Amino acid sequence: MVTASQELKGPVSQKATMPLADAERLASLLIERFAPACEHIEIAGSLRRRKAFIGDIELMLLPIFDVDPMTTTKPVYTALDALIRQALDERRYDPEADAELPIMIYDPTVKRDGPRYKRFRIASHGREISVDMFIADHFNFGNGLLIRTGDKDFSKGCLSRKCDGGLLPSGYHHDAGYLWRGSERIACPSEEEFFHILGLPVVPPAQRNREIIMRWKGEVPW
Repeated sequence: MVTASQELKGPVSQKATMPLADAERLASLLIERFAPACEHIEIAGSLRRRKAFIGDIELMLLPIFDVDPMTTTKPVYTALDALIRQALDERRYDPEADAELPIMIYDPTVKRDGPRYKRFRIASHGREISVDMFIADHFNFGNGLLIRTGDKDFSKGCLSRKCDGGLLPSGYHHDAGYLWRGSERIACPSEEEFFHILGLPVVPPAQRNREIIMRWKGEVPW
């Protein structure tokens, strides 16, 4: 769980980075905290690609839904909501400020608190970092994790149709967070399903970048 040393001291004026080891430790604490309300949680983004310095922590969550999310326009997950509210309500004493300060707040600069995307700020040892929380279901956890793991060029290449310069086969398109074949929504509970549709092998997170897209498209040699 989050300790007294992990106090949030307030928003920062510019985006900072955090060493990989510190970001991994914080991500593990967040996963531990929210796991009881989720079927599955995965680290995504530059942290999963194991960059030396991390700009923000990205987590892909498959929560325990109250009702089938395919039957409602707004997914309901009261257990996860309760744990988030609990984390936001917690305070730790900061001797420098001589005050009780929150350990986690909604990001004041990029305000996101929707049913599919939430953004927070947490702190550790004097460093602050944003946390992006992406909420998925069984139909889009895999493609969501793939999209949020690769860099922007990798994600764009995987989601764009071949006729538009991407890798997605004819007849498929990606819209509103889901993969479609015509009017049929295709289930992608894991990344393997999405790579299979692309007709490509699963690529380690660290290699998910523009170069591998160019190699797959034959624009540069292997």
